[in-house]
Amino acid sequence: MVASQNGWRANDPTVVSRRTVPGTTVGITVHNGPSGDLLLEVAAQFDRYVQDIDNGRGTLDDWGYAERPIRDSLTVISNHASGTAIDLNALKWPLGSLPSVNLNPTQIQTVRQIVAKTGGVVRWGGDYTGRKDPMHFEINDGQDEADCQRALAALRGTSPTPSPSPNSPIWTDGTYCQYGDRNDRVMKIHEFMTRVYPKYNQYTPTGFYGDATKKGIATFQANSGITGPGSDGTIIGPKTMTKLMQAGFRP
Repeated sequence: MVASQNGWRANDPTVVSRRTVPGTTVGITVHNGPSGDLLLEVAAQFDRYVQDIDNGRGTLDDWGYAERPIRDSLTVISNHASGTAIDLNALKWPLGSLPSVNLNPTQIQTVRQIVAKTGGVVRWGGDYTGRKDPMHFEINDGQDEADCQRALAALRGTSPTPSPSPNSPIWTDGTYCQYGDRNDRVMKIHEFMTRVYPKYNQYTPTGFYGDATKKGIATFQANSGITGPGSDGTIIGPKTMTKLMQAGFRP
């Protein structure tokens, strides 16, 4: 039997299938059974709590099964070849990038929380001791389907809840964005609000924080119980950002 680096049957398309990551439109080909289910749940939580993986932008950069050796080797079979590895938002990280190239410290901490809940069954390439591979998640060495089933149950049982503070690198002065801004941060807010709260923002995302954005944010703040300065929709500060992130927003 041809085996991948972690010992699973490789280069056999009958043991894999293409499935949709829960909560997304993304399809990834992974190993059948609990091992693939576990990787898809990791991807779902990455999408929900860390960074959007949906392909609405037209780039297919979430990868799974691939019959190939690992990079820089002609003999060691990649875990992708057994459907026990996935890459998420792969084109955002050049080869050997550090996690910080694409993720802020809060996001990196959340990835580690997700992986930790699997009890060592899943390994993250962002924590490799050698060359980093932050796009990469794989079933670790010495694991079987029973281990994956237990890890899946543990991962589904709890979820990370990022709670940014005013000192977080997400912003530098306590304000993520505010009335009058025109930048990528506002565009991200627009894209999120129109997708998740369309009744609040019935307009095409522009990246400009104008009256329509102010009204939408004010409604969100009121529904979230946010009071005090800026709760009229003029500022997205720590309290509003925390509620947005808990609702699925990824800065």
